[in-house]
Amino acid sequence: MVQEKDAAKKRVEARRAFAEARRADLERRTIKFRWAVNEHTPGYNTGGYYDTDVKAVDRIVSPYFDTEAEAEEWMGRHEPDKGNTLSVVRQRLLKREWTEWVSY
Repeated sequence: MVQEKDAAKKRVEARRAFAEARRADLERRTIKFRWAVNEHTPGYNTGGYYDTDVKAVDRIVSPYFDTEAEAEEWMGRHEPDKGNTLSVVRQRLLKREWTEWVSY
């Protein structure tokens, strides 16, 4: 379909502005970060009709750390089960704000 160039540019610019505002809001509400090590078990097909009969599983296998370096050091000292992989994951503690009407 033929589109006007200015209209397409405006849509791209609006989407970029929305993403930047969302990112800025997320950064503003972030209190702190924590890191942990995740073990990923891939899904597989048991020969049935569907693509993946057994779904992939992700689970935290380490304690939580204050720095990414601590999580990477812990991951370096441990090995995953056969067929699994380890990765460092980051979690963000957010401050939530809301306004609501309340009747007492």
